[in-house]
Amino acid sequence: MVEVVREEGTGRVQEVRGAPFTAPTEWGSAADIPFANAEQAPAATVIRRKTDGHWTDVTAAAFAAEVLAVAKGLIATGVGPGDRVALKARTRYEWAVLDFAIWAAGAQSVPLYPTASAEQTAWMLRDSGAELLLTDDDLDAGRLDELVRLGADIGDKEVHRRRTALTPGSTATIVYTSGTTGRPQPCALSHGNLLAEADSLTGLLRPAFDMVSRRRPTALVLLPLAHVLGRTVQLACLSARIVIGHASSVRPAELRADLAAFRPTFLAGVPRLFEKIHSTARTSAERVRRAASFARADRVAVAYGRQTLRYGLGGPAPRLGLRLAHAVYDLLIYRRVRAALGGRVRYALCGGAPLDARLTHFFLGAGIAVYEGYAPTETGTAVTLVPPLGPRPGTVGQPLPGTAVRIAADGEIEVKGPTVATDGWLATGDLGALDADGYLTIIGRKKDLIVTSGGRTVSPALLENRLRAHPPLGPCLVIGDRRPFVAALITLDPDALAHWLRTRRPPYPPDTPFATLREDPAVRAHVQRAVDAANSAVSPAGSIRAFVIVEGAFTEENGLLTPSLRIRRPAVAKAYARDIARLYTDLPAVPATRNSRPVRPPSSR
Repeated sequence: MVEVVREEGTGRVQEVRGAPFTAPTEWGSAADIPFANAEQAPAATVIRRKTDGHWTDVTAAAFAAEVLAVAKGLIATGVGPGDRVALKARTRYEWAVLDFAIWAAGAQSVPLYPTASAEQTAWMLRDSGAELLLTDDDLDAGRLDELVRLGADIGDKEVHRRRTALTPGSTATIVYTSGTTGRPQPCALSHGNLLAEADSLTGLLRPAFDMVSRRRPTALVLLPLAHVLGRTVQLACLSARIVIGHASSVRPAELRADLAAFRPTFLAGVPRLFEKIHSTARTSAERVRRAASFARADRVAVAYGRQTLRYGLGGPAPRLGLRLAHAVYDLLIYRRVRAALGGRVRYALCGGAPLDARLTHFFLGAGIAVYEGYAPTETGTAVTLVPPLGPRPGTVGQPLPGTAVRIAADGEIEVKGPTVATDGWLATGDLGALDADGYLTIIGRKKDLIVTSGGRTVSPALLENRLRAHPPLGPCLVIGDRRPFVAALITLDPDALAHWLRTRRPPYPPDTPFATLREDPAVRAHVQRAVDAANSAVSPAGSIRAFVIVEGAFTEENGLLTPSLRIRRPAVAKAYARDIARLYTDLPAVPATRNSRPVRPPSSR
């Protein structure tokens, strides 16, 4: 339940408050979770661990014993209460062991993204004052076993003494932002913050878990554990003894294998994951010359998903013709979409960036409910989530229990509550809006707003998200700040592009040079249609009126995407400065009319 506070006179929703499930925790810490599980249900499976390509069960007792042994090893190396231990590793079982072991030793963890550059890593280590750094290389080399051997002479009582000395107010972790515009910034979270977050997430998601009948819920963690949402999902699931597994790679082939073997009922990912799944389904249909069939199935799924939501809100049930079409395509298409996720997934959590509402409707029509959440960079924790019993695509839901959200006069989102690391209202740097029922919609980052030389204000995120939803387009950058008009840098996803070119009639030669492709009329026409679709969401004056297809991709590896797959805008602008300059020096501005078309950019870089 939420309380909606309206502005006097206008009736505008000013603030939304989530009613707490329980009173704030007054004792204990997140370090207690594995030991409480071992005491209450020692034989229960809490984690499935992937070893040599096979998944094996880890009981609550076994997990707690390993956490205890590694904590003793950390103590033997000299880690003391309040010390900071940095962990730079991909999502994996050992990450969970170390996180709890660091806490059990009375220390604080400093999670770092595994893709952080050497410069960023060095700065965060200095800034946090970390005493020890553990990396993927250390874990691959058996460092955990070494820690266990080192701690053999440390008594259990020393670990329990340190662990029980922790309180909800004790600092648990120092998390860093992903650094979209510069150096990552630190945020200190207490054990109370983490426990409140885990309790709220479990309480909200429990209805979804309970609706998976006759099957114990299992969750596959896909997000980096340095990302607050991935870590919160892990904490919430372990606290509720929901079996989890870790997918260390999101590369399509490896992820498909993990999904097929683990067969989760629930997963958490970023929008790009769901976009890729949708794109893969389309690709599979096109490969067997059933593109038209998939297009119809796509429209039916979206319509069915929308009508199902309306029905849940008291509207009419989906009409007979739609139900029949949905049943046919469920056999032909939708079951294949579910199979791509392991066959059992019925619920998913999406965070990191807004997911296109149309995709949410598609997945609901295909039998998978995707709930969006909002974890502001500045808070280090999630503050809103779409309630499972009240989905509303296009929004990131309502405040978590005990949390409040309000919109400042300039449109900035402000939050406070037990999951937020500071007292009082915290400005998030994001712009948003609250609807009449207290659902939050994200408009974009305040510092990313584009103000054209004509005074038009544009949020690039909406346009960028819509462009990315049209394969083979990859991540795109919308620009125009202090410029005469809005323009875009368009990338083409290599895998999606290769398939798109193969399925044209006639197909393109596989060795077609990029310089040829970027000027090809069919390629440009396809990109133009994607631009037109994106422009339909904004006013003519704020629409994209020029674009250039740029060579290369925006990736984590080349530093143009953050680990949560957000665009590093200054880095992209610097890398493609020549393309941007030519967009504005070689082209005139186009009048902002309803029917205006983007200008063709120059043919060479």
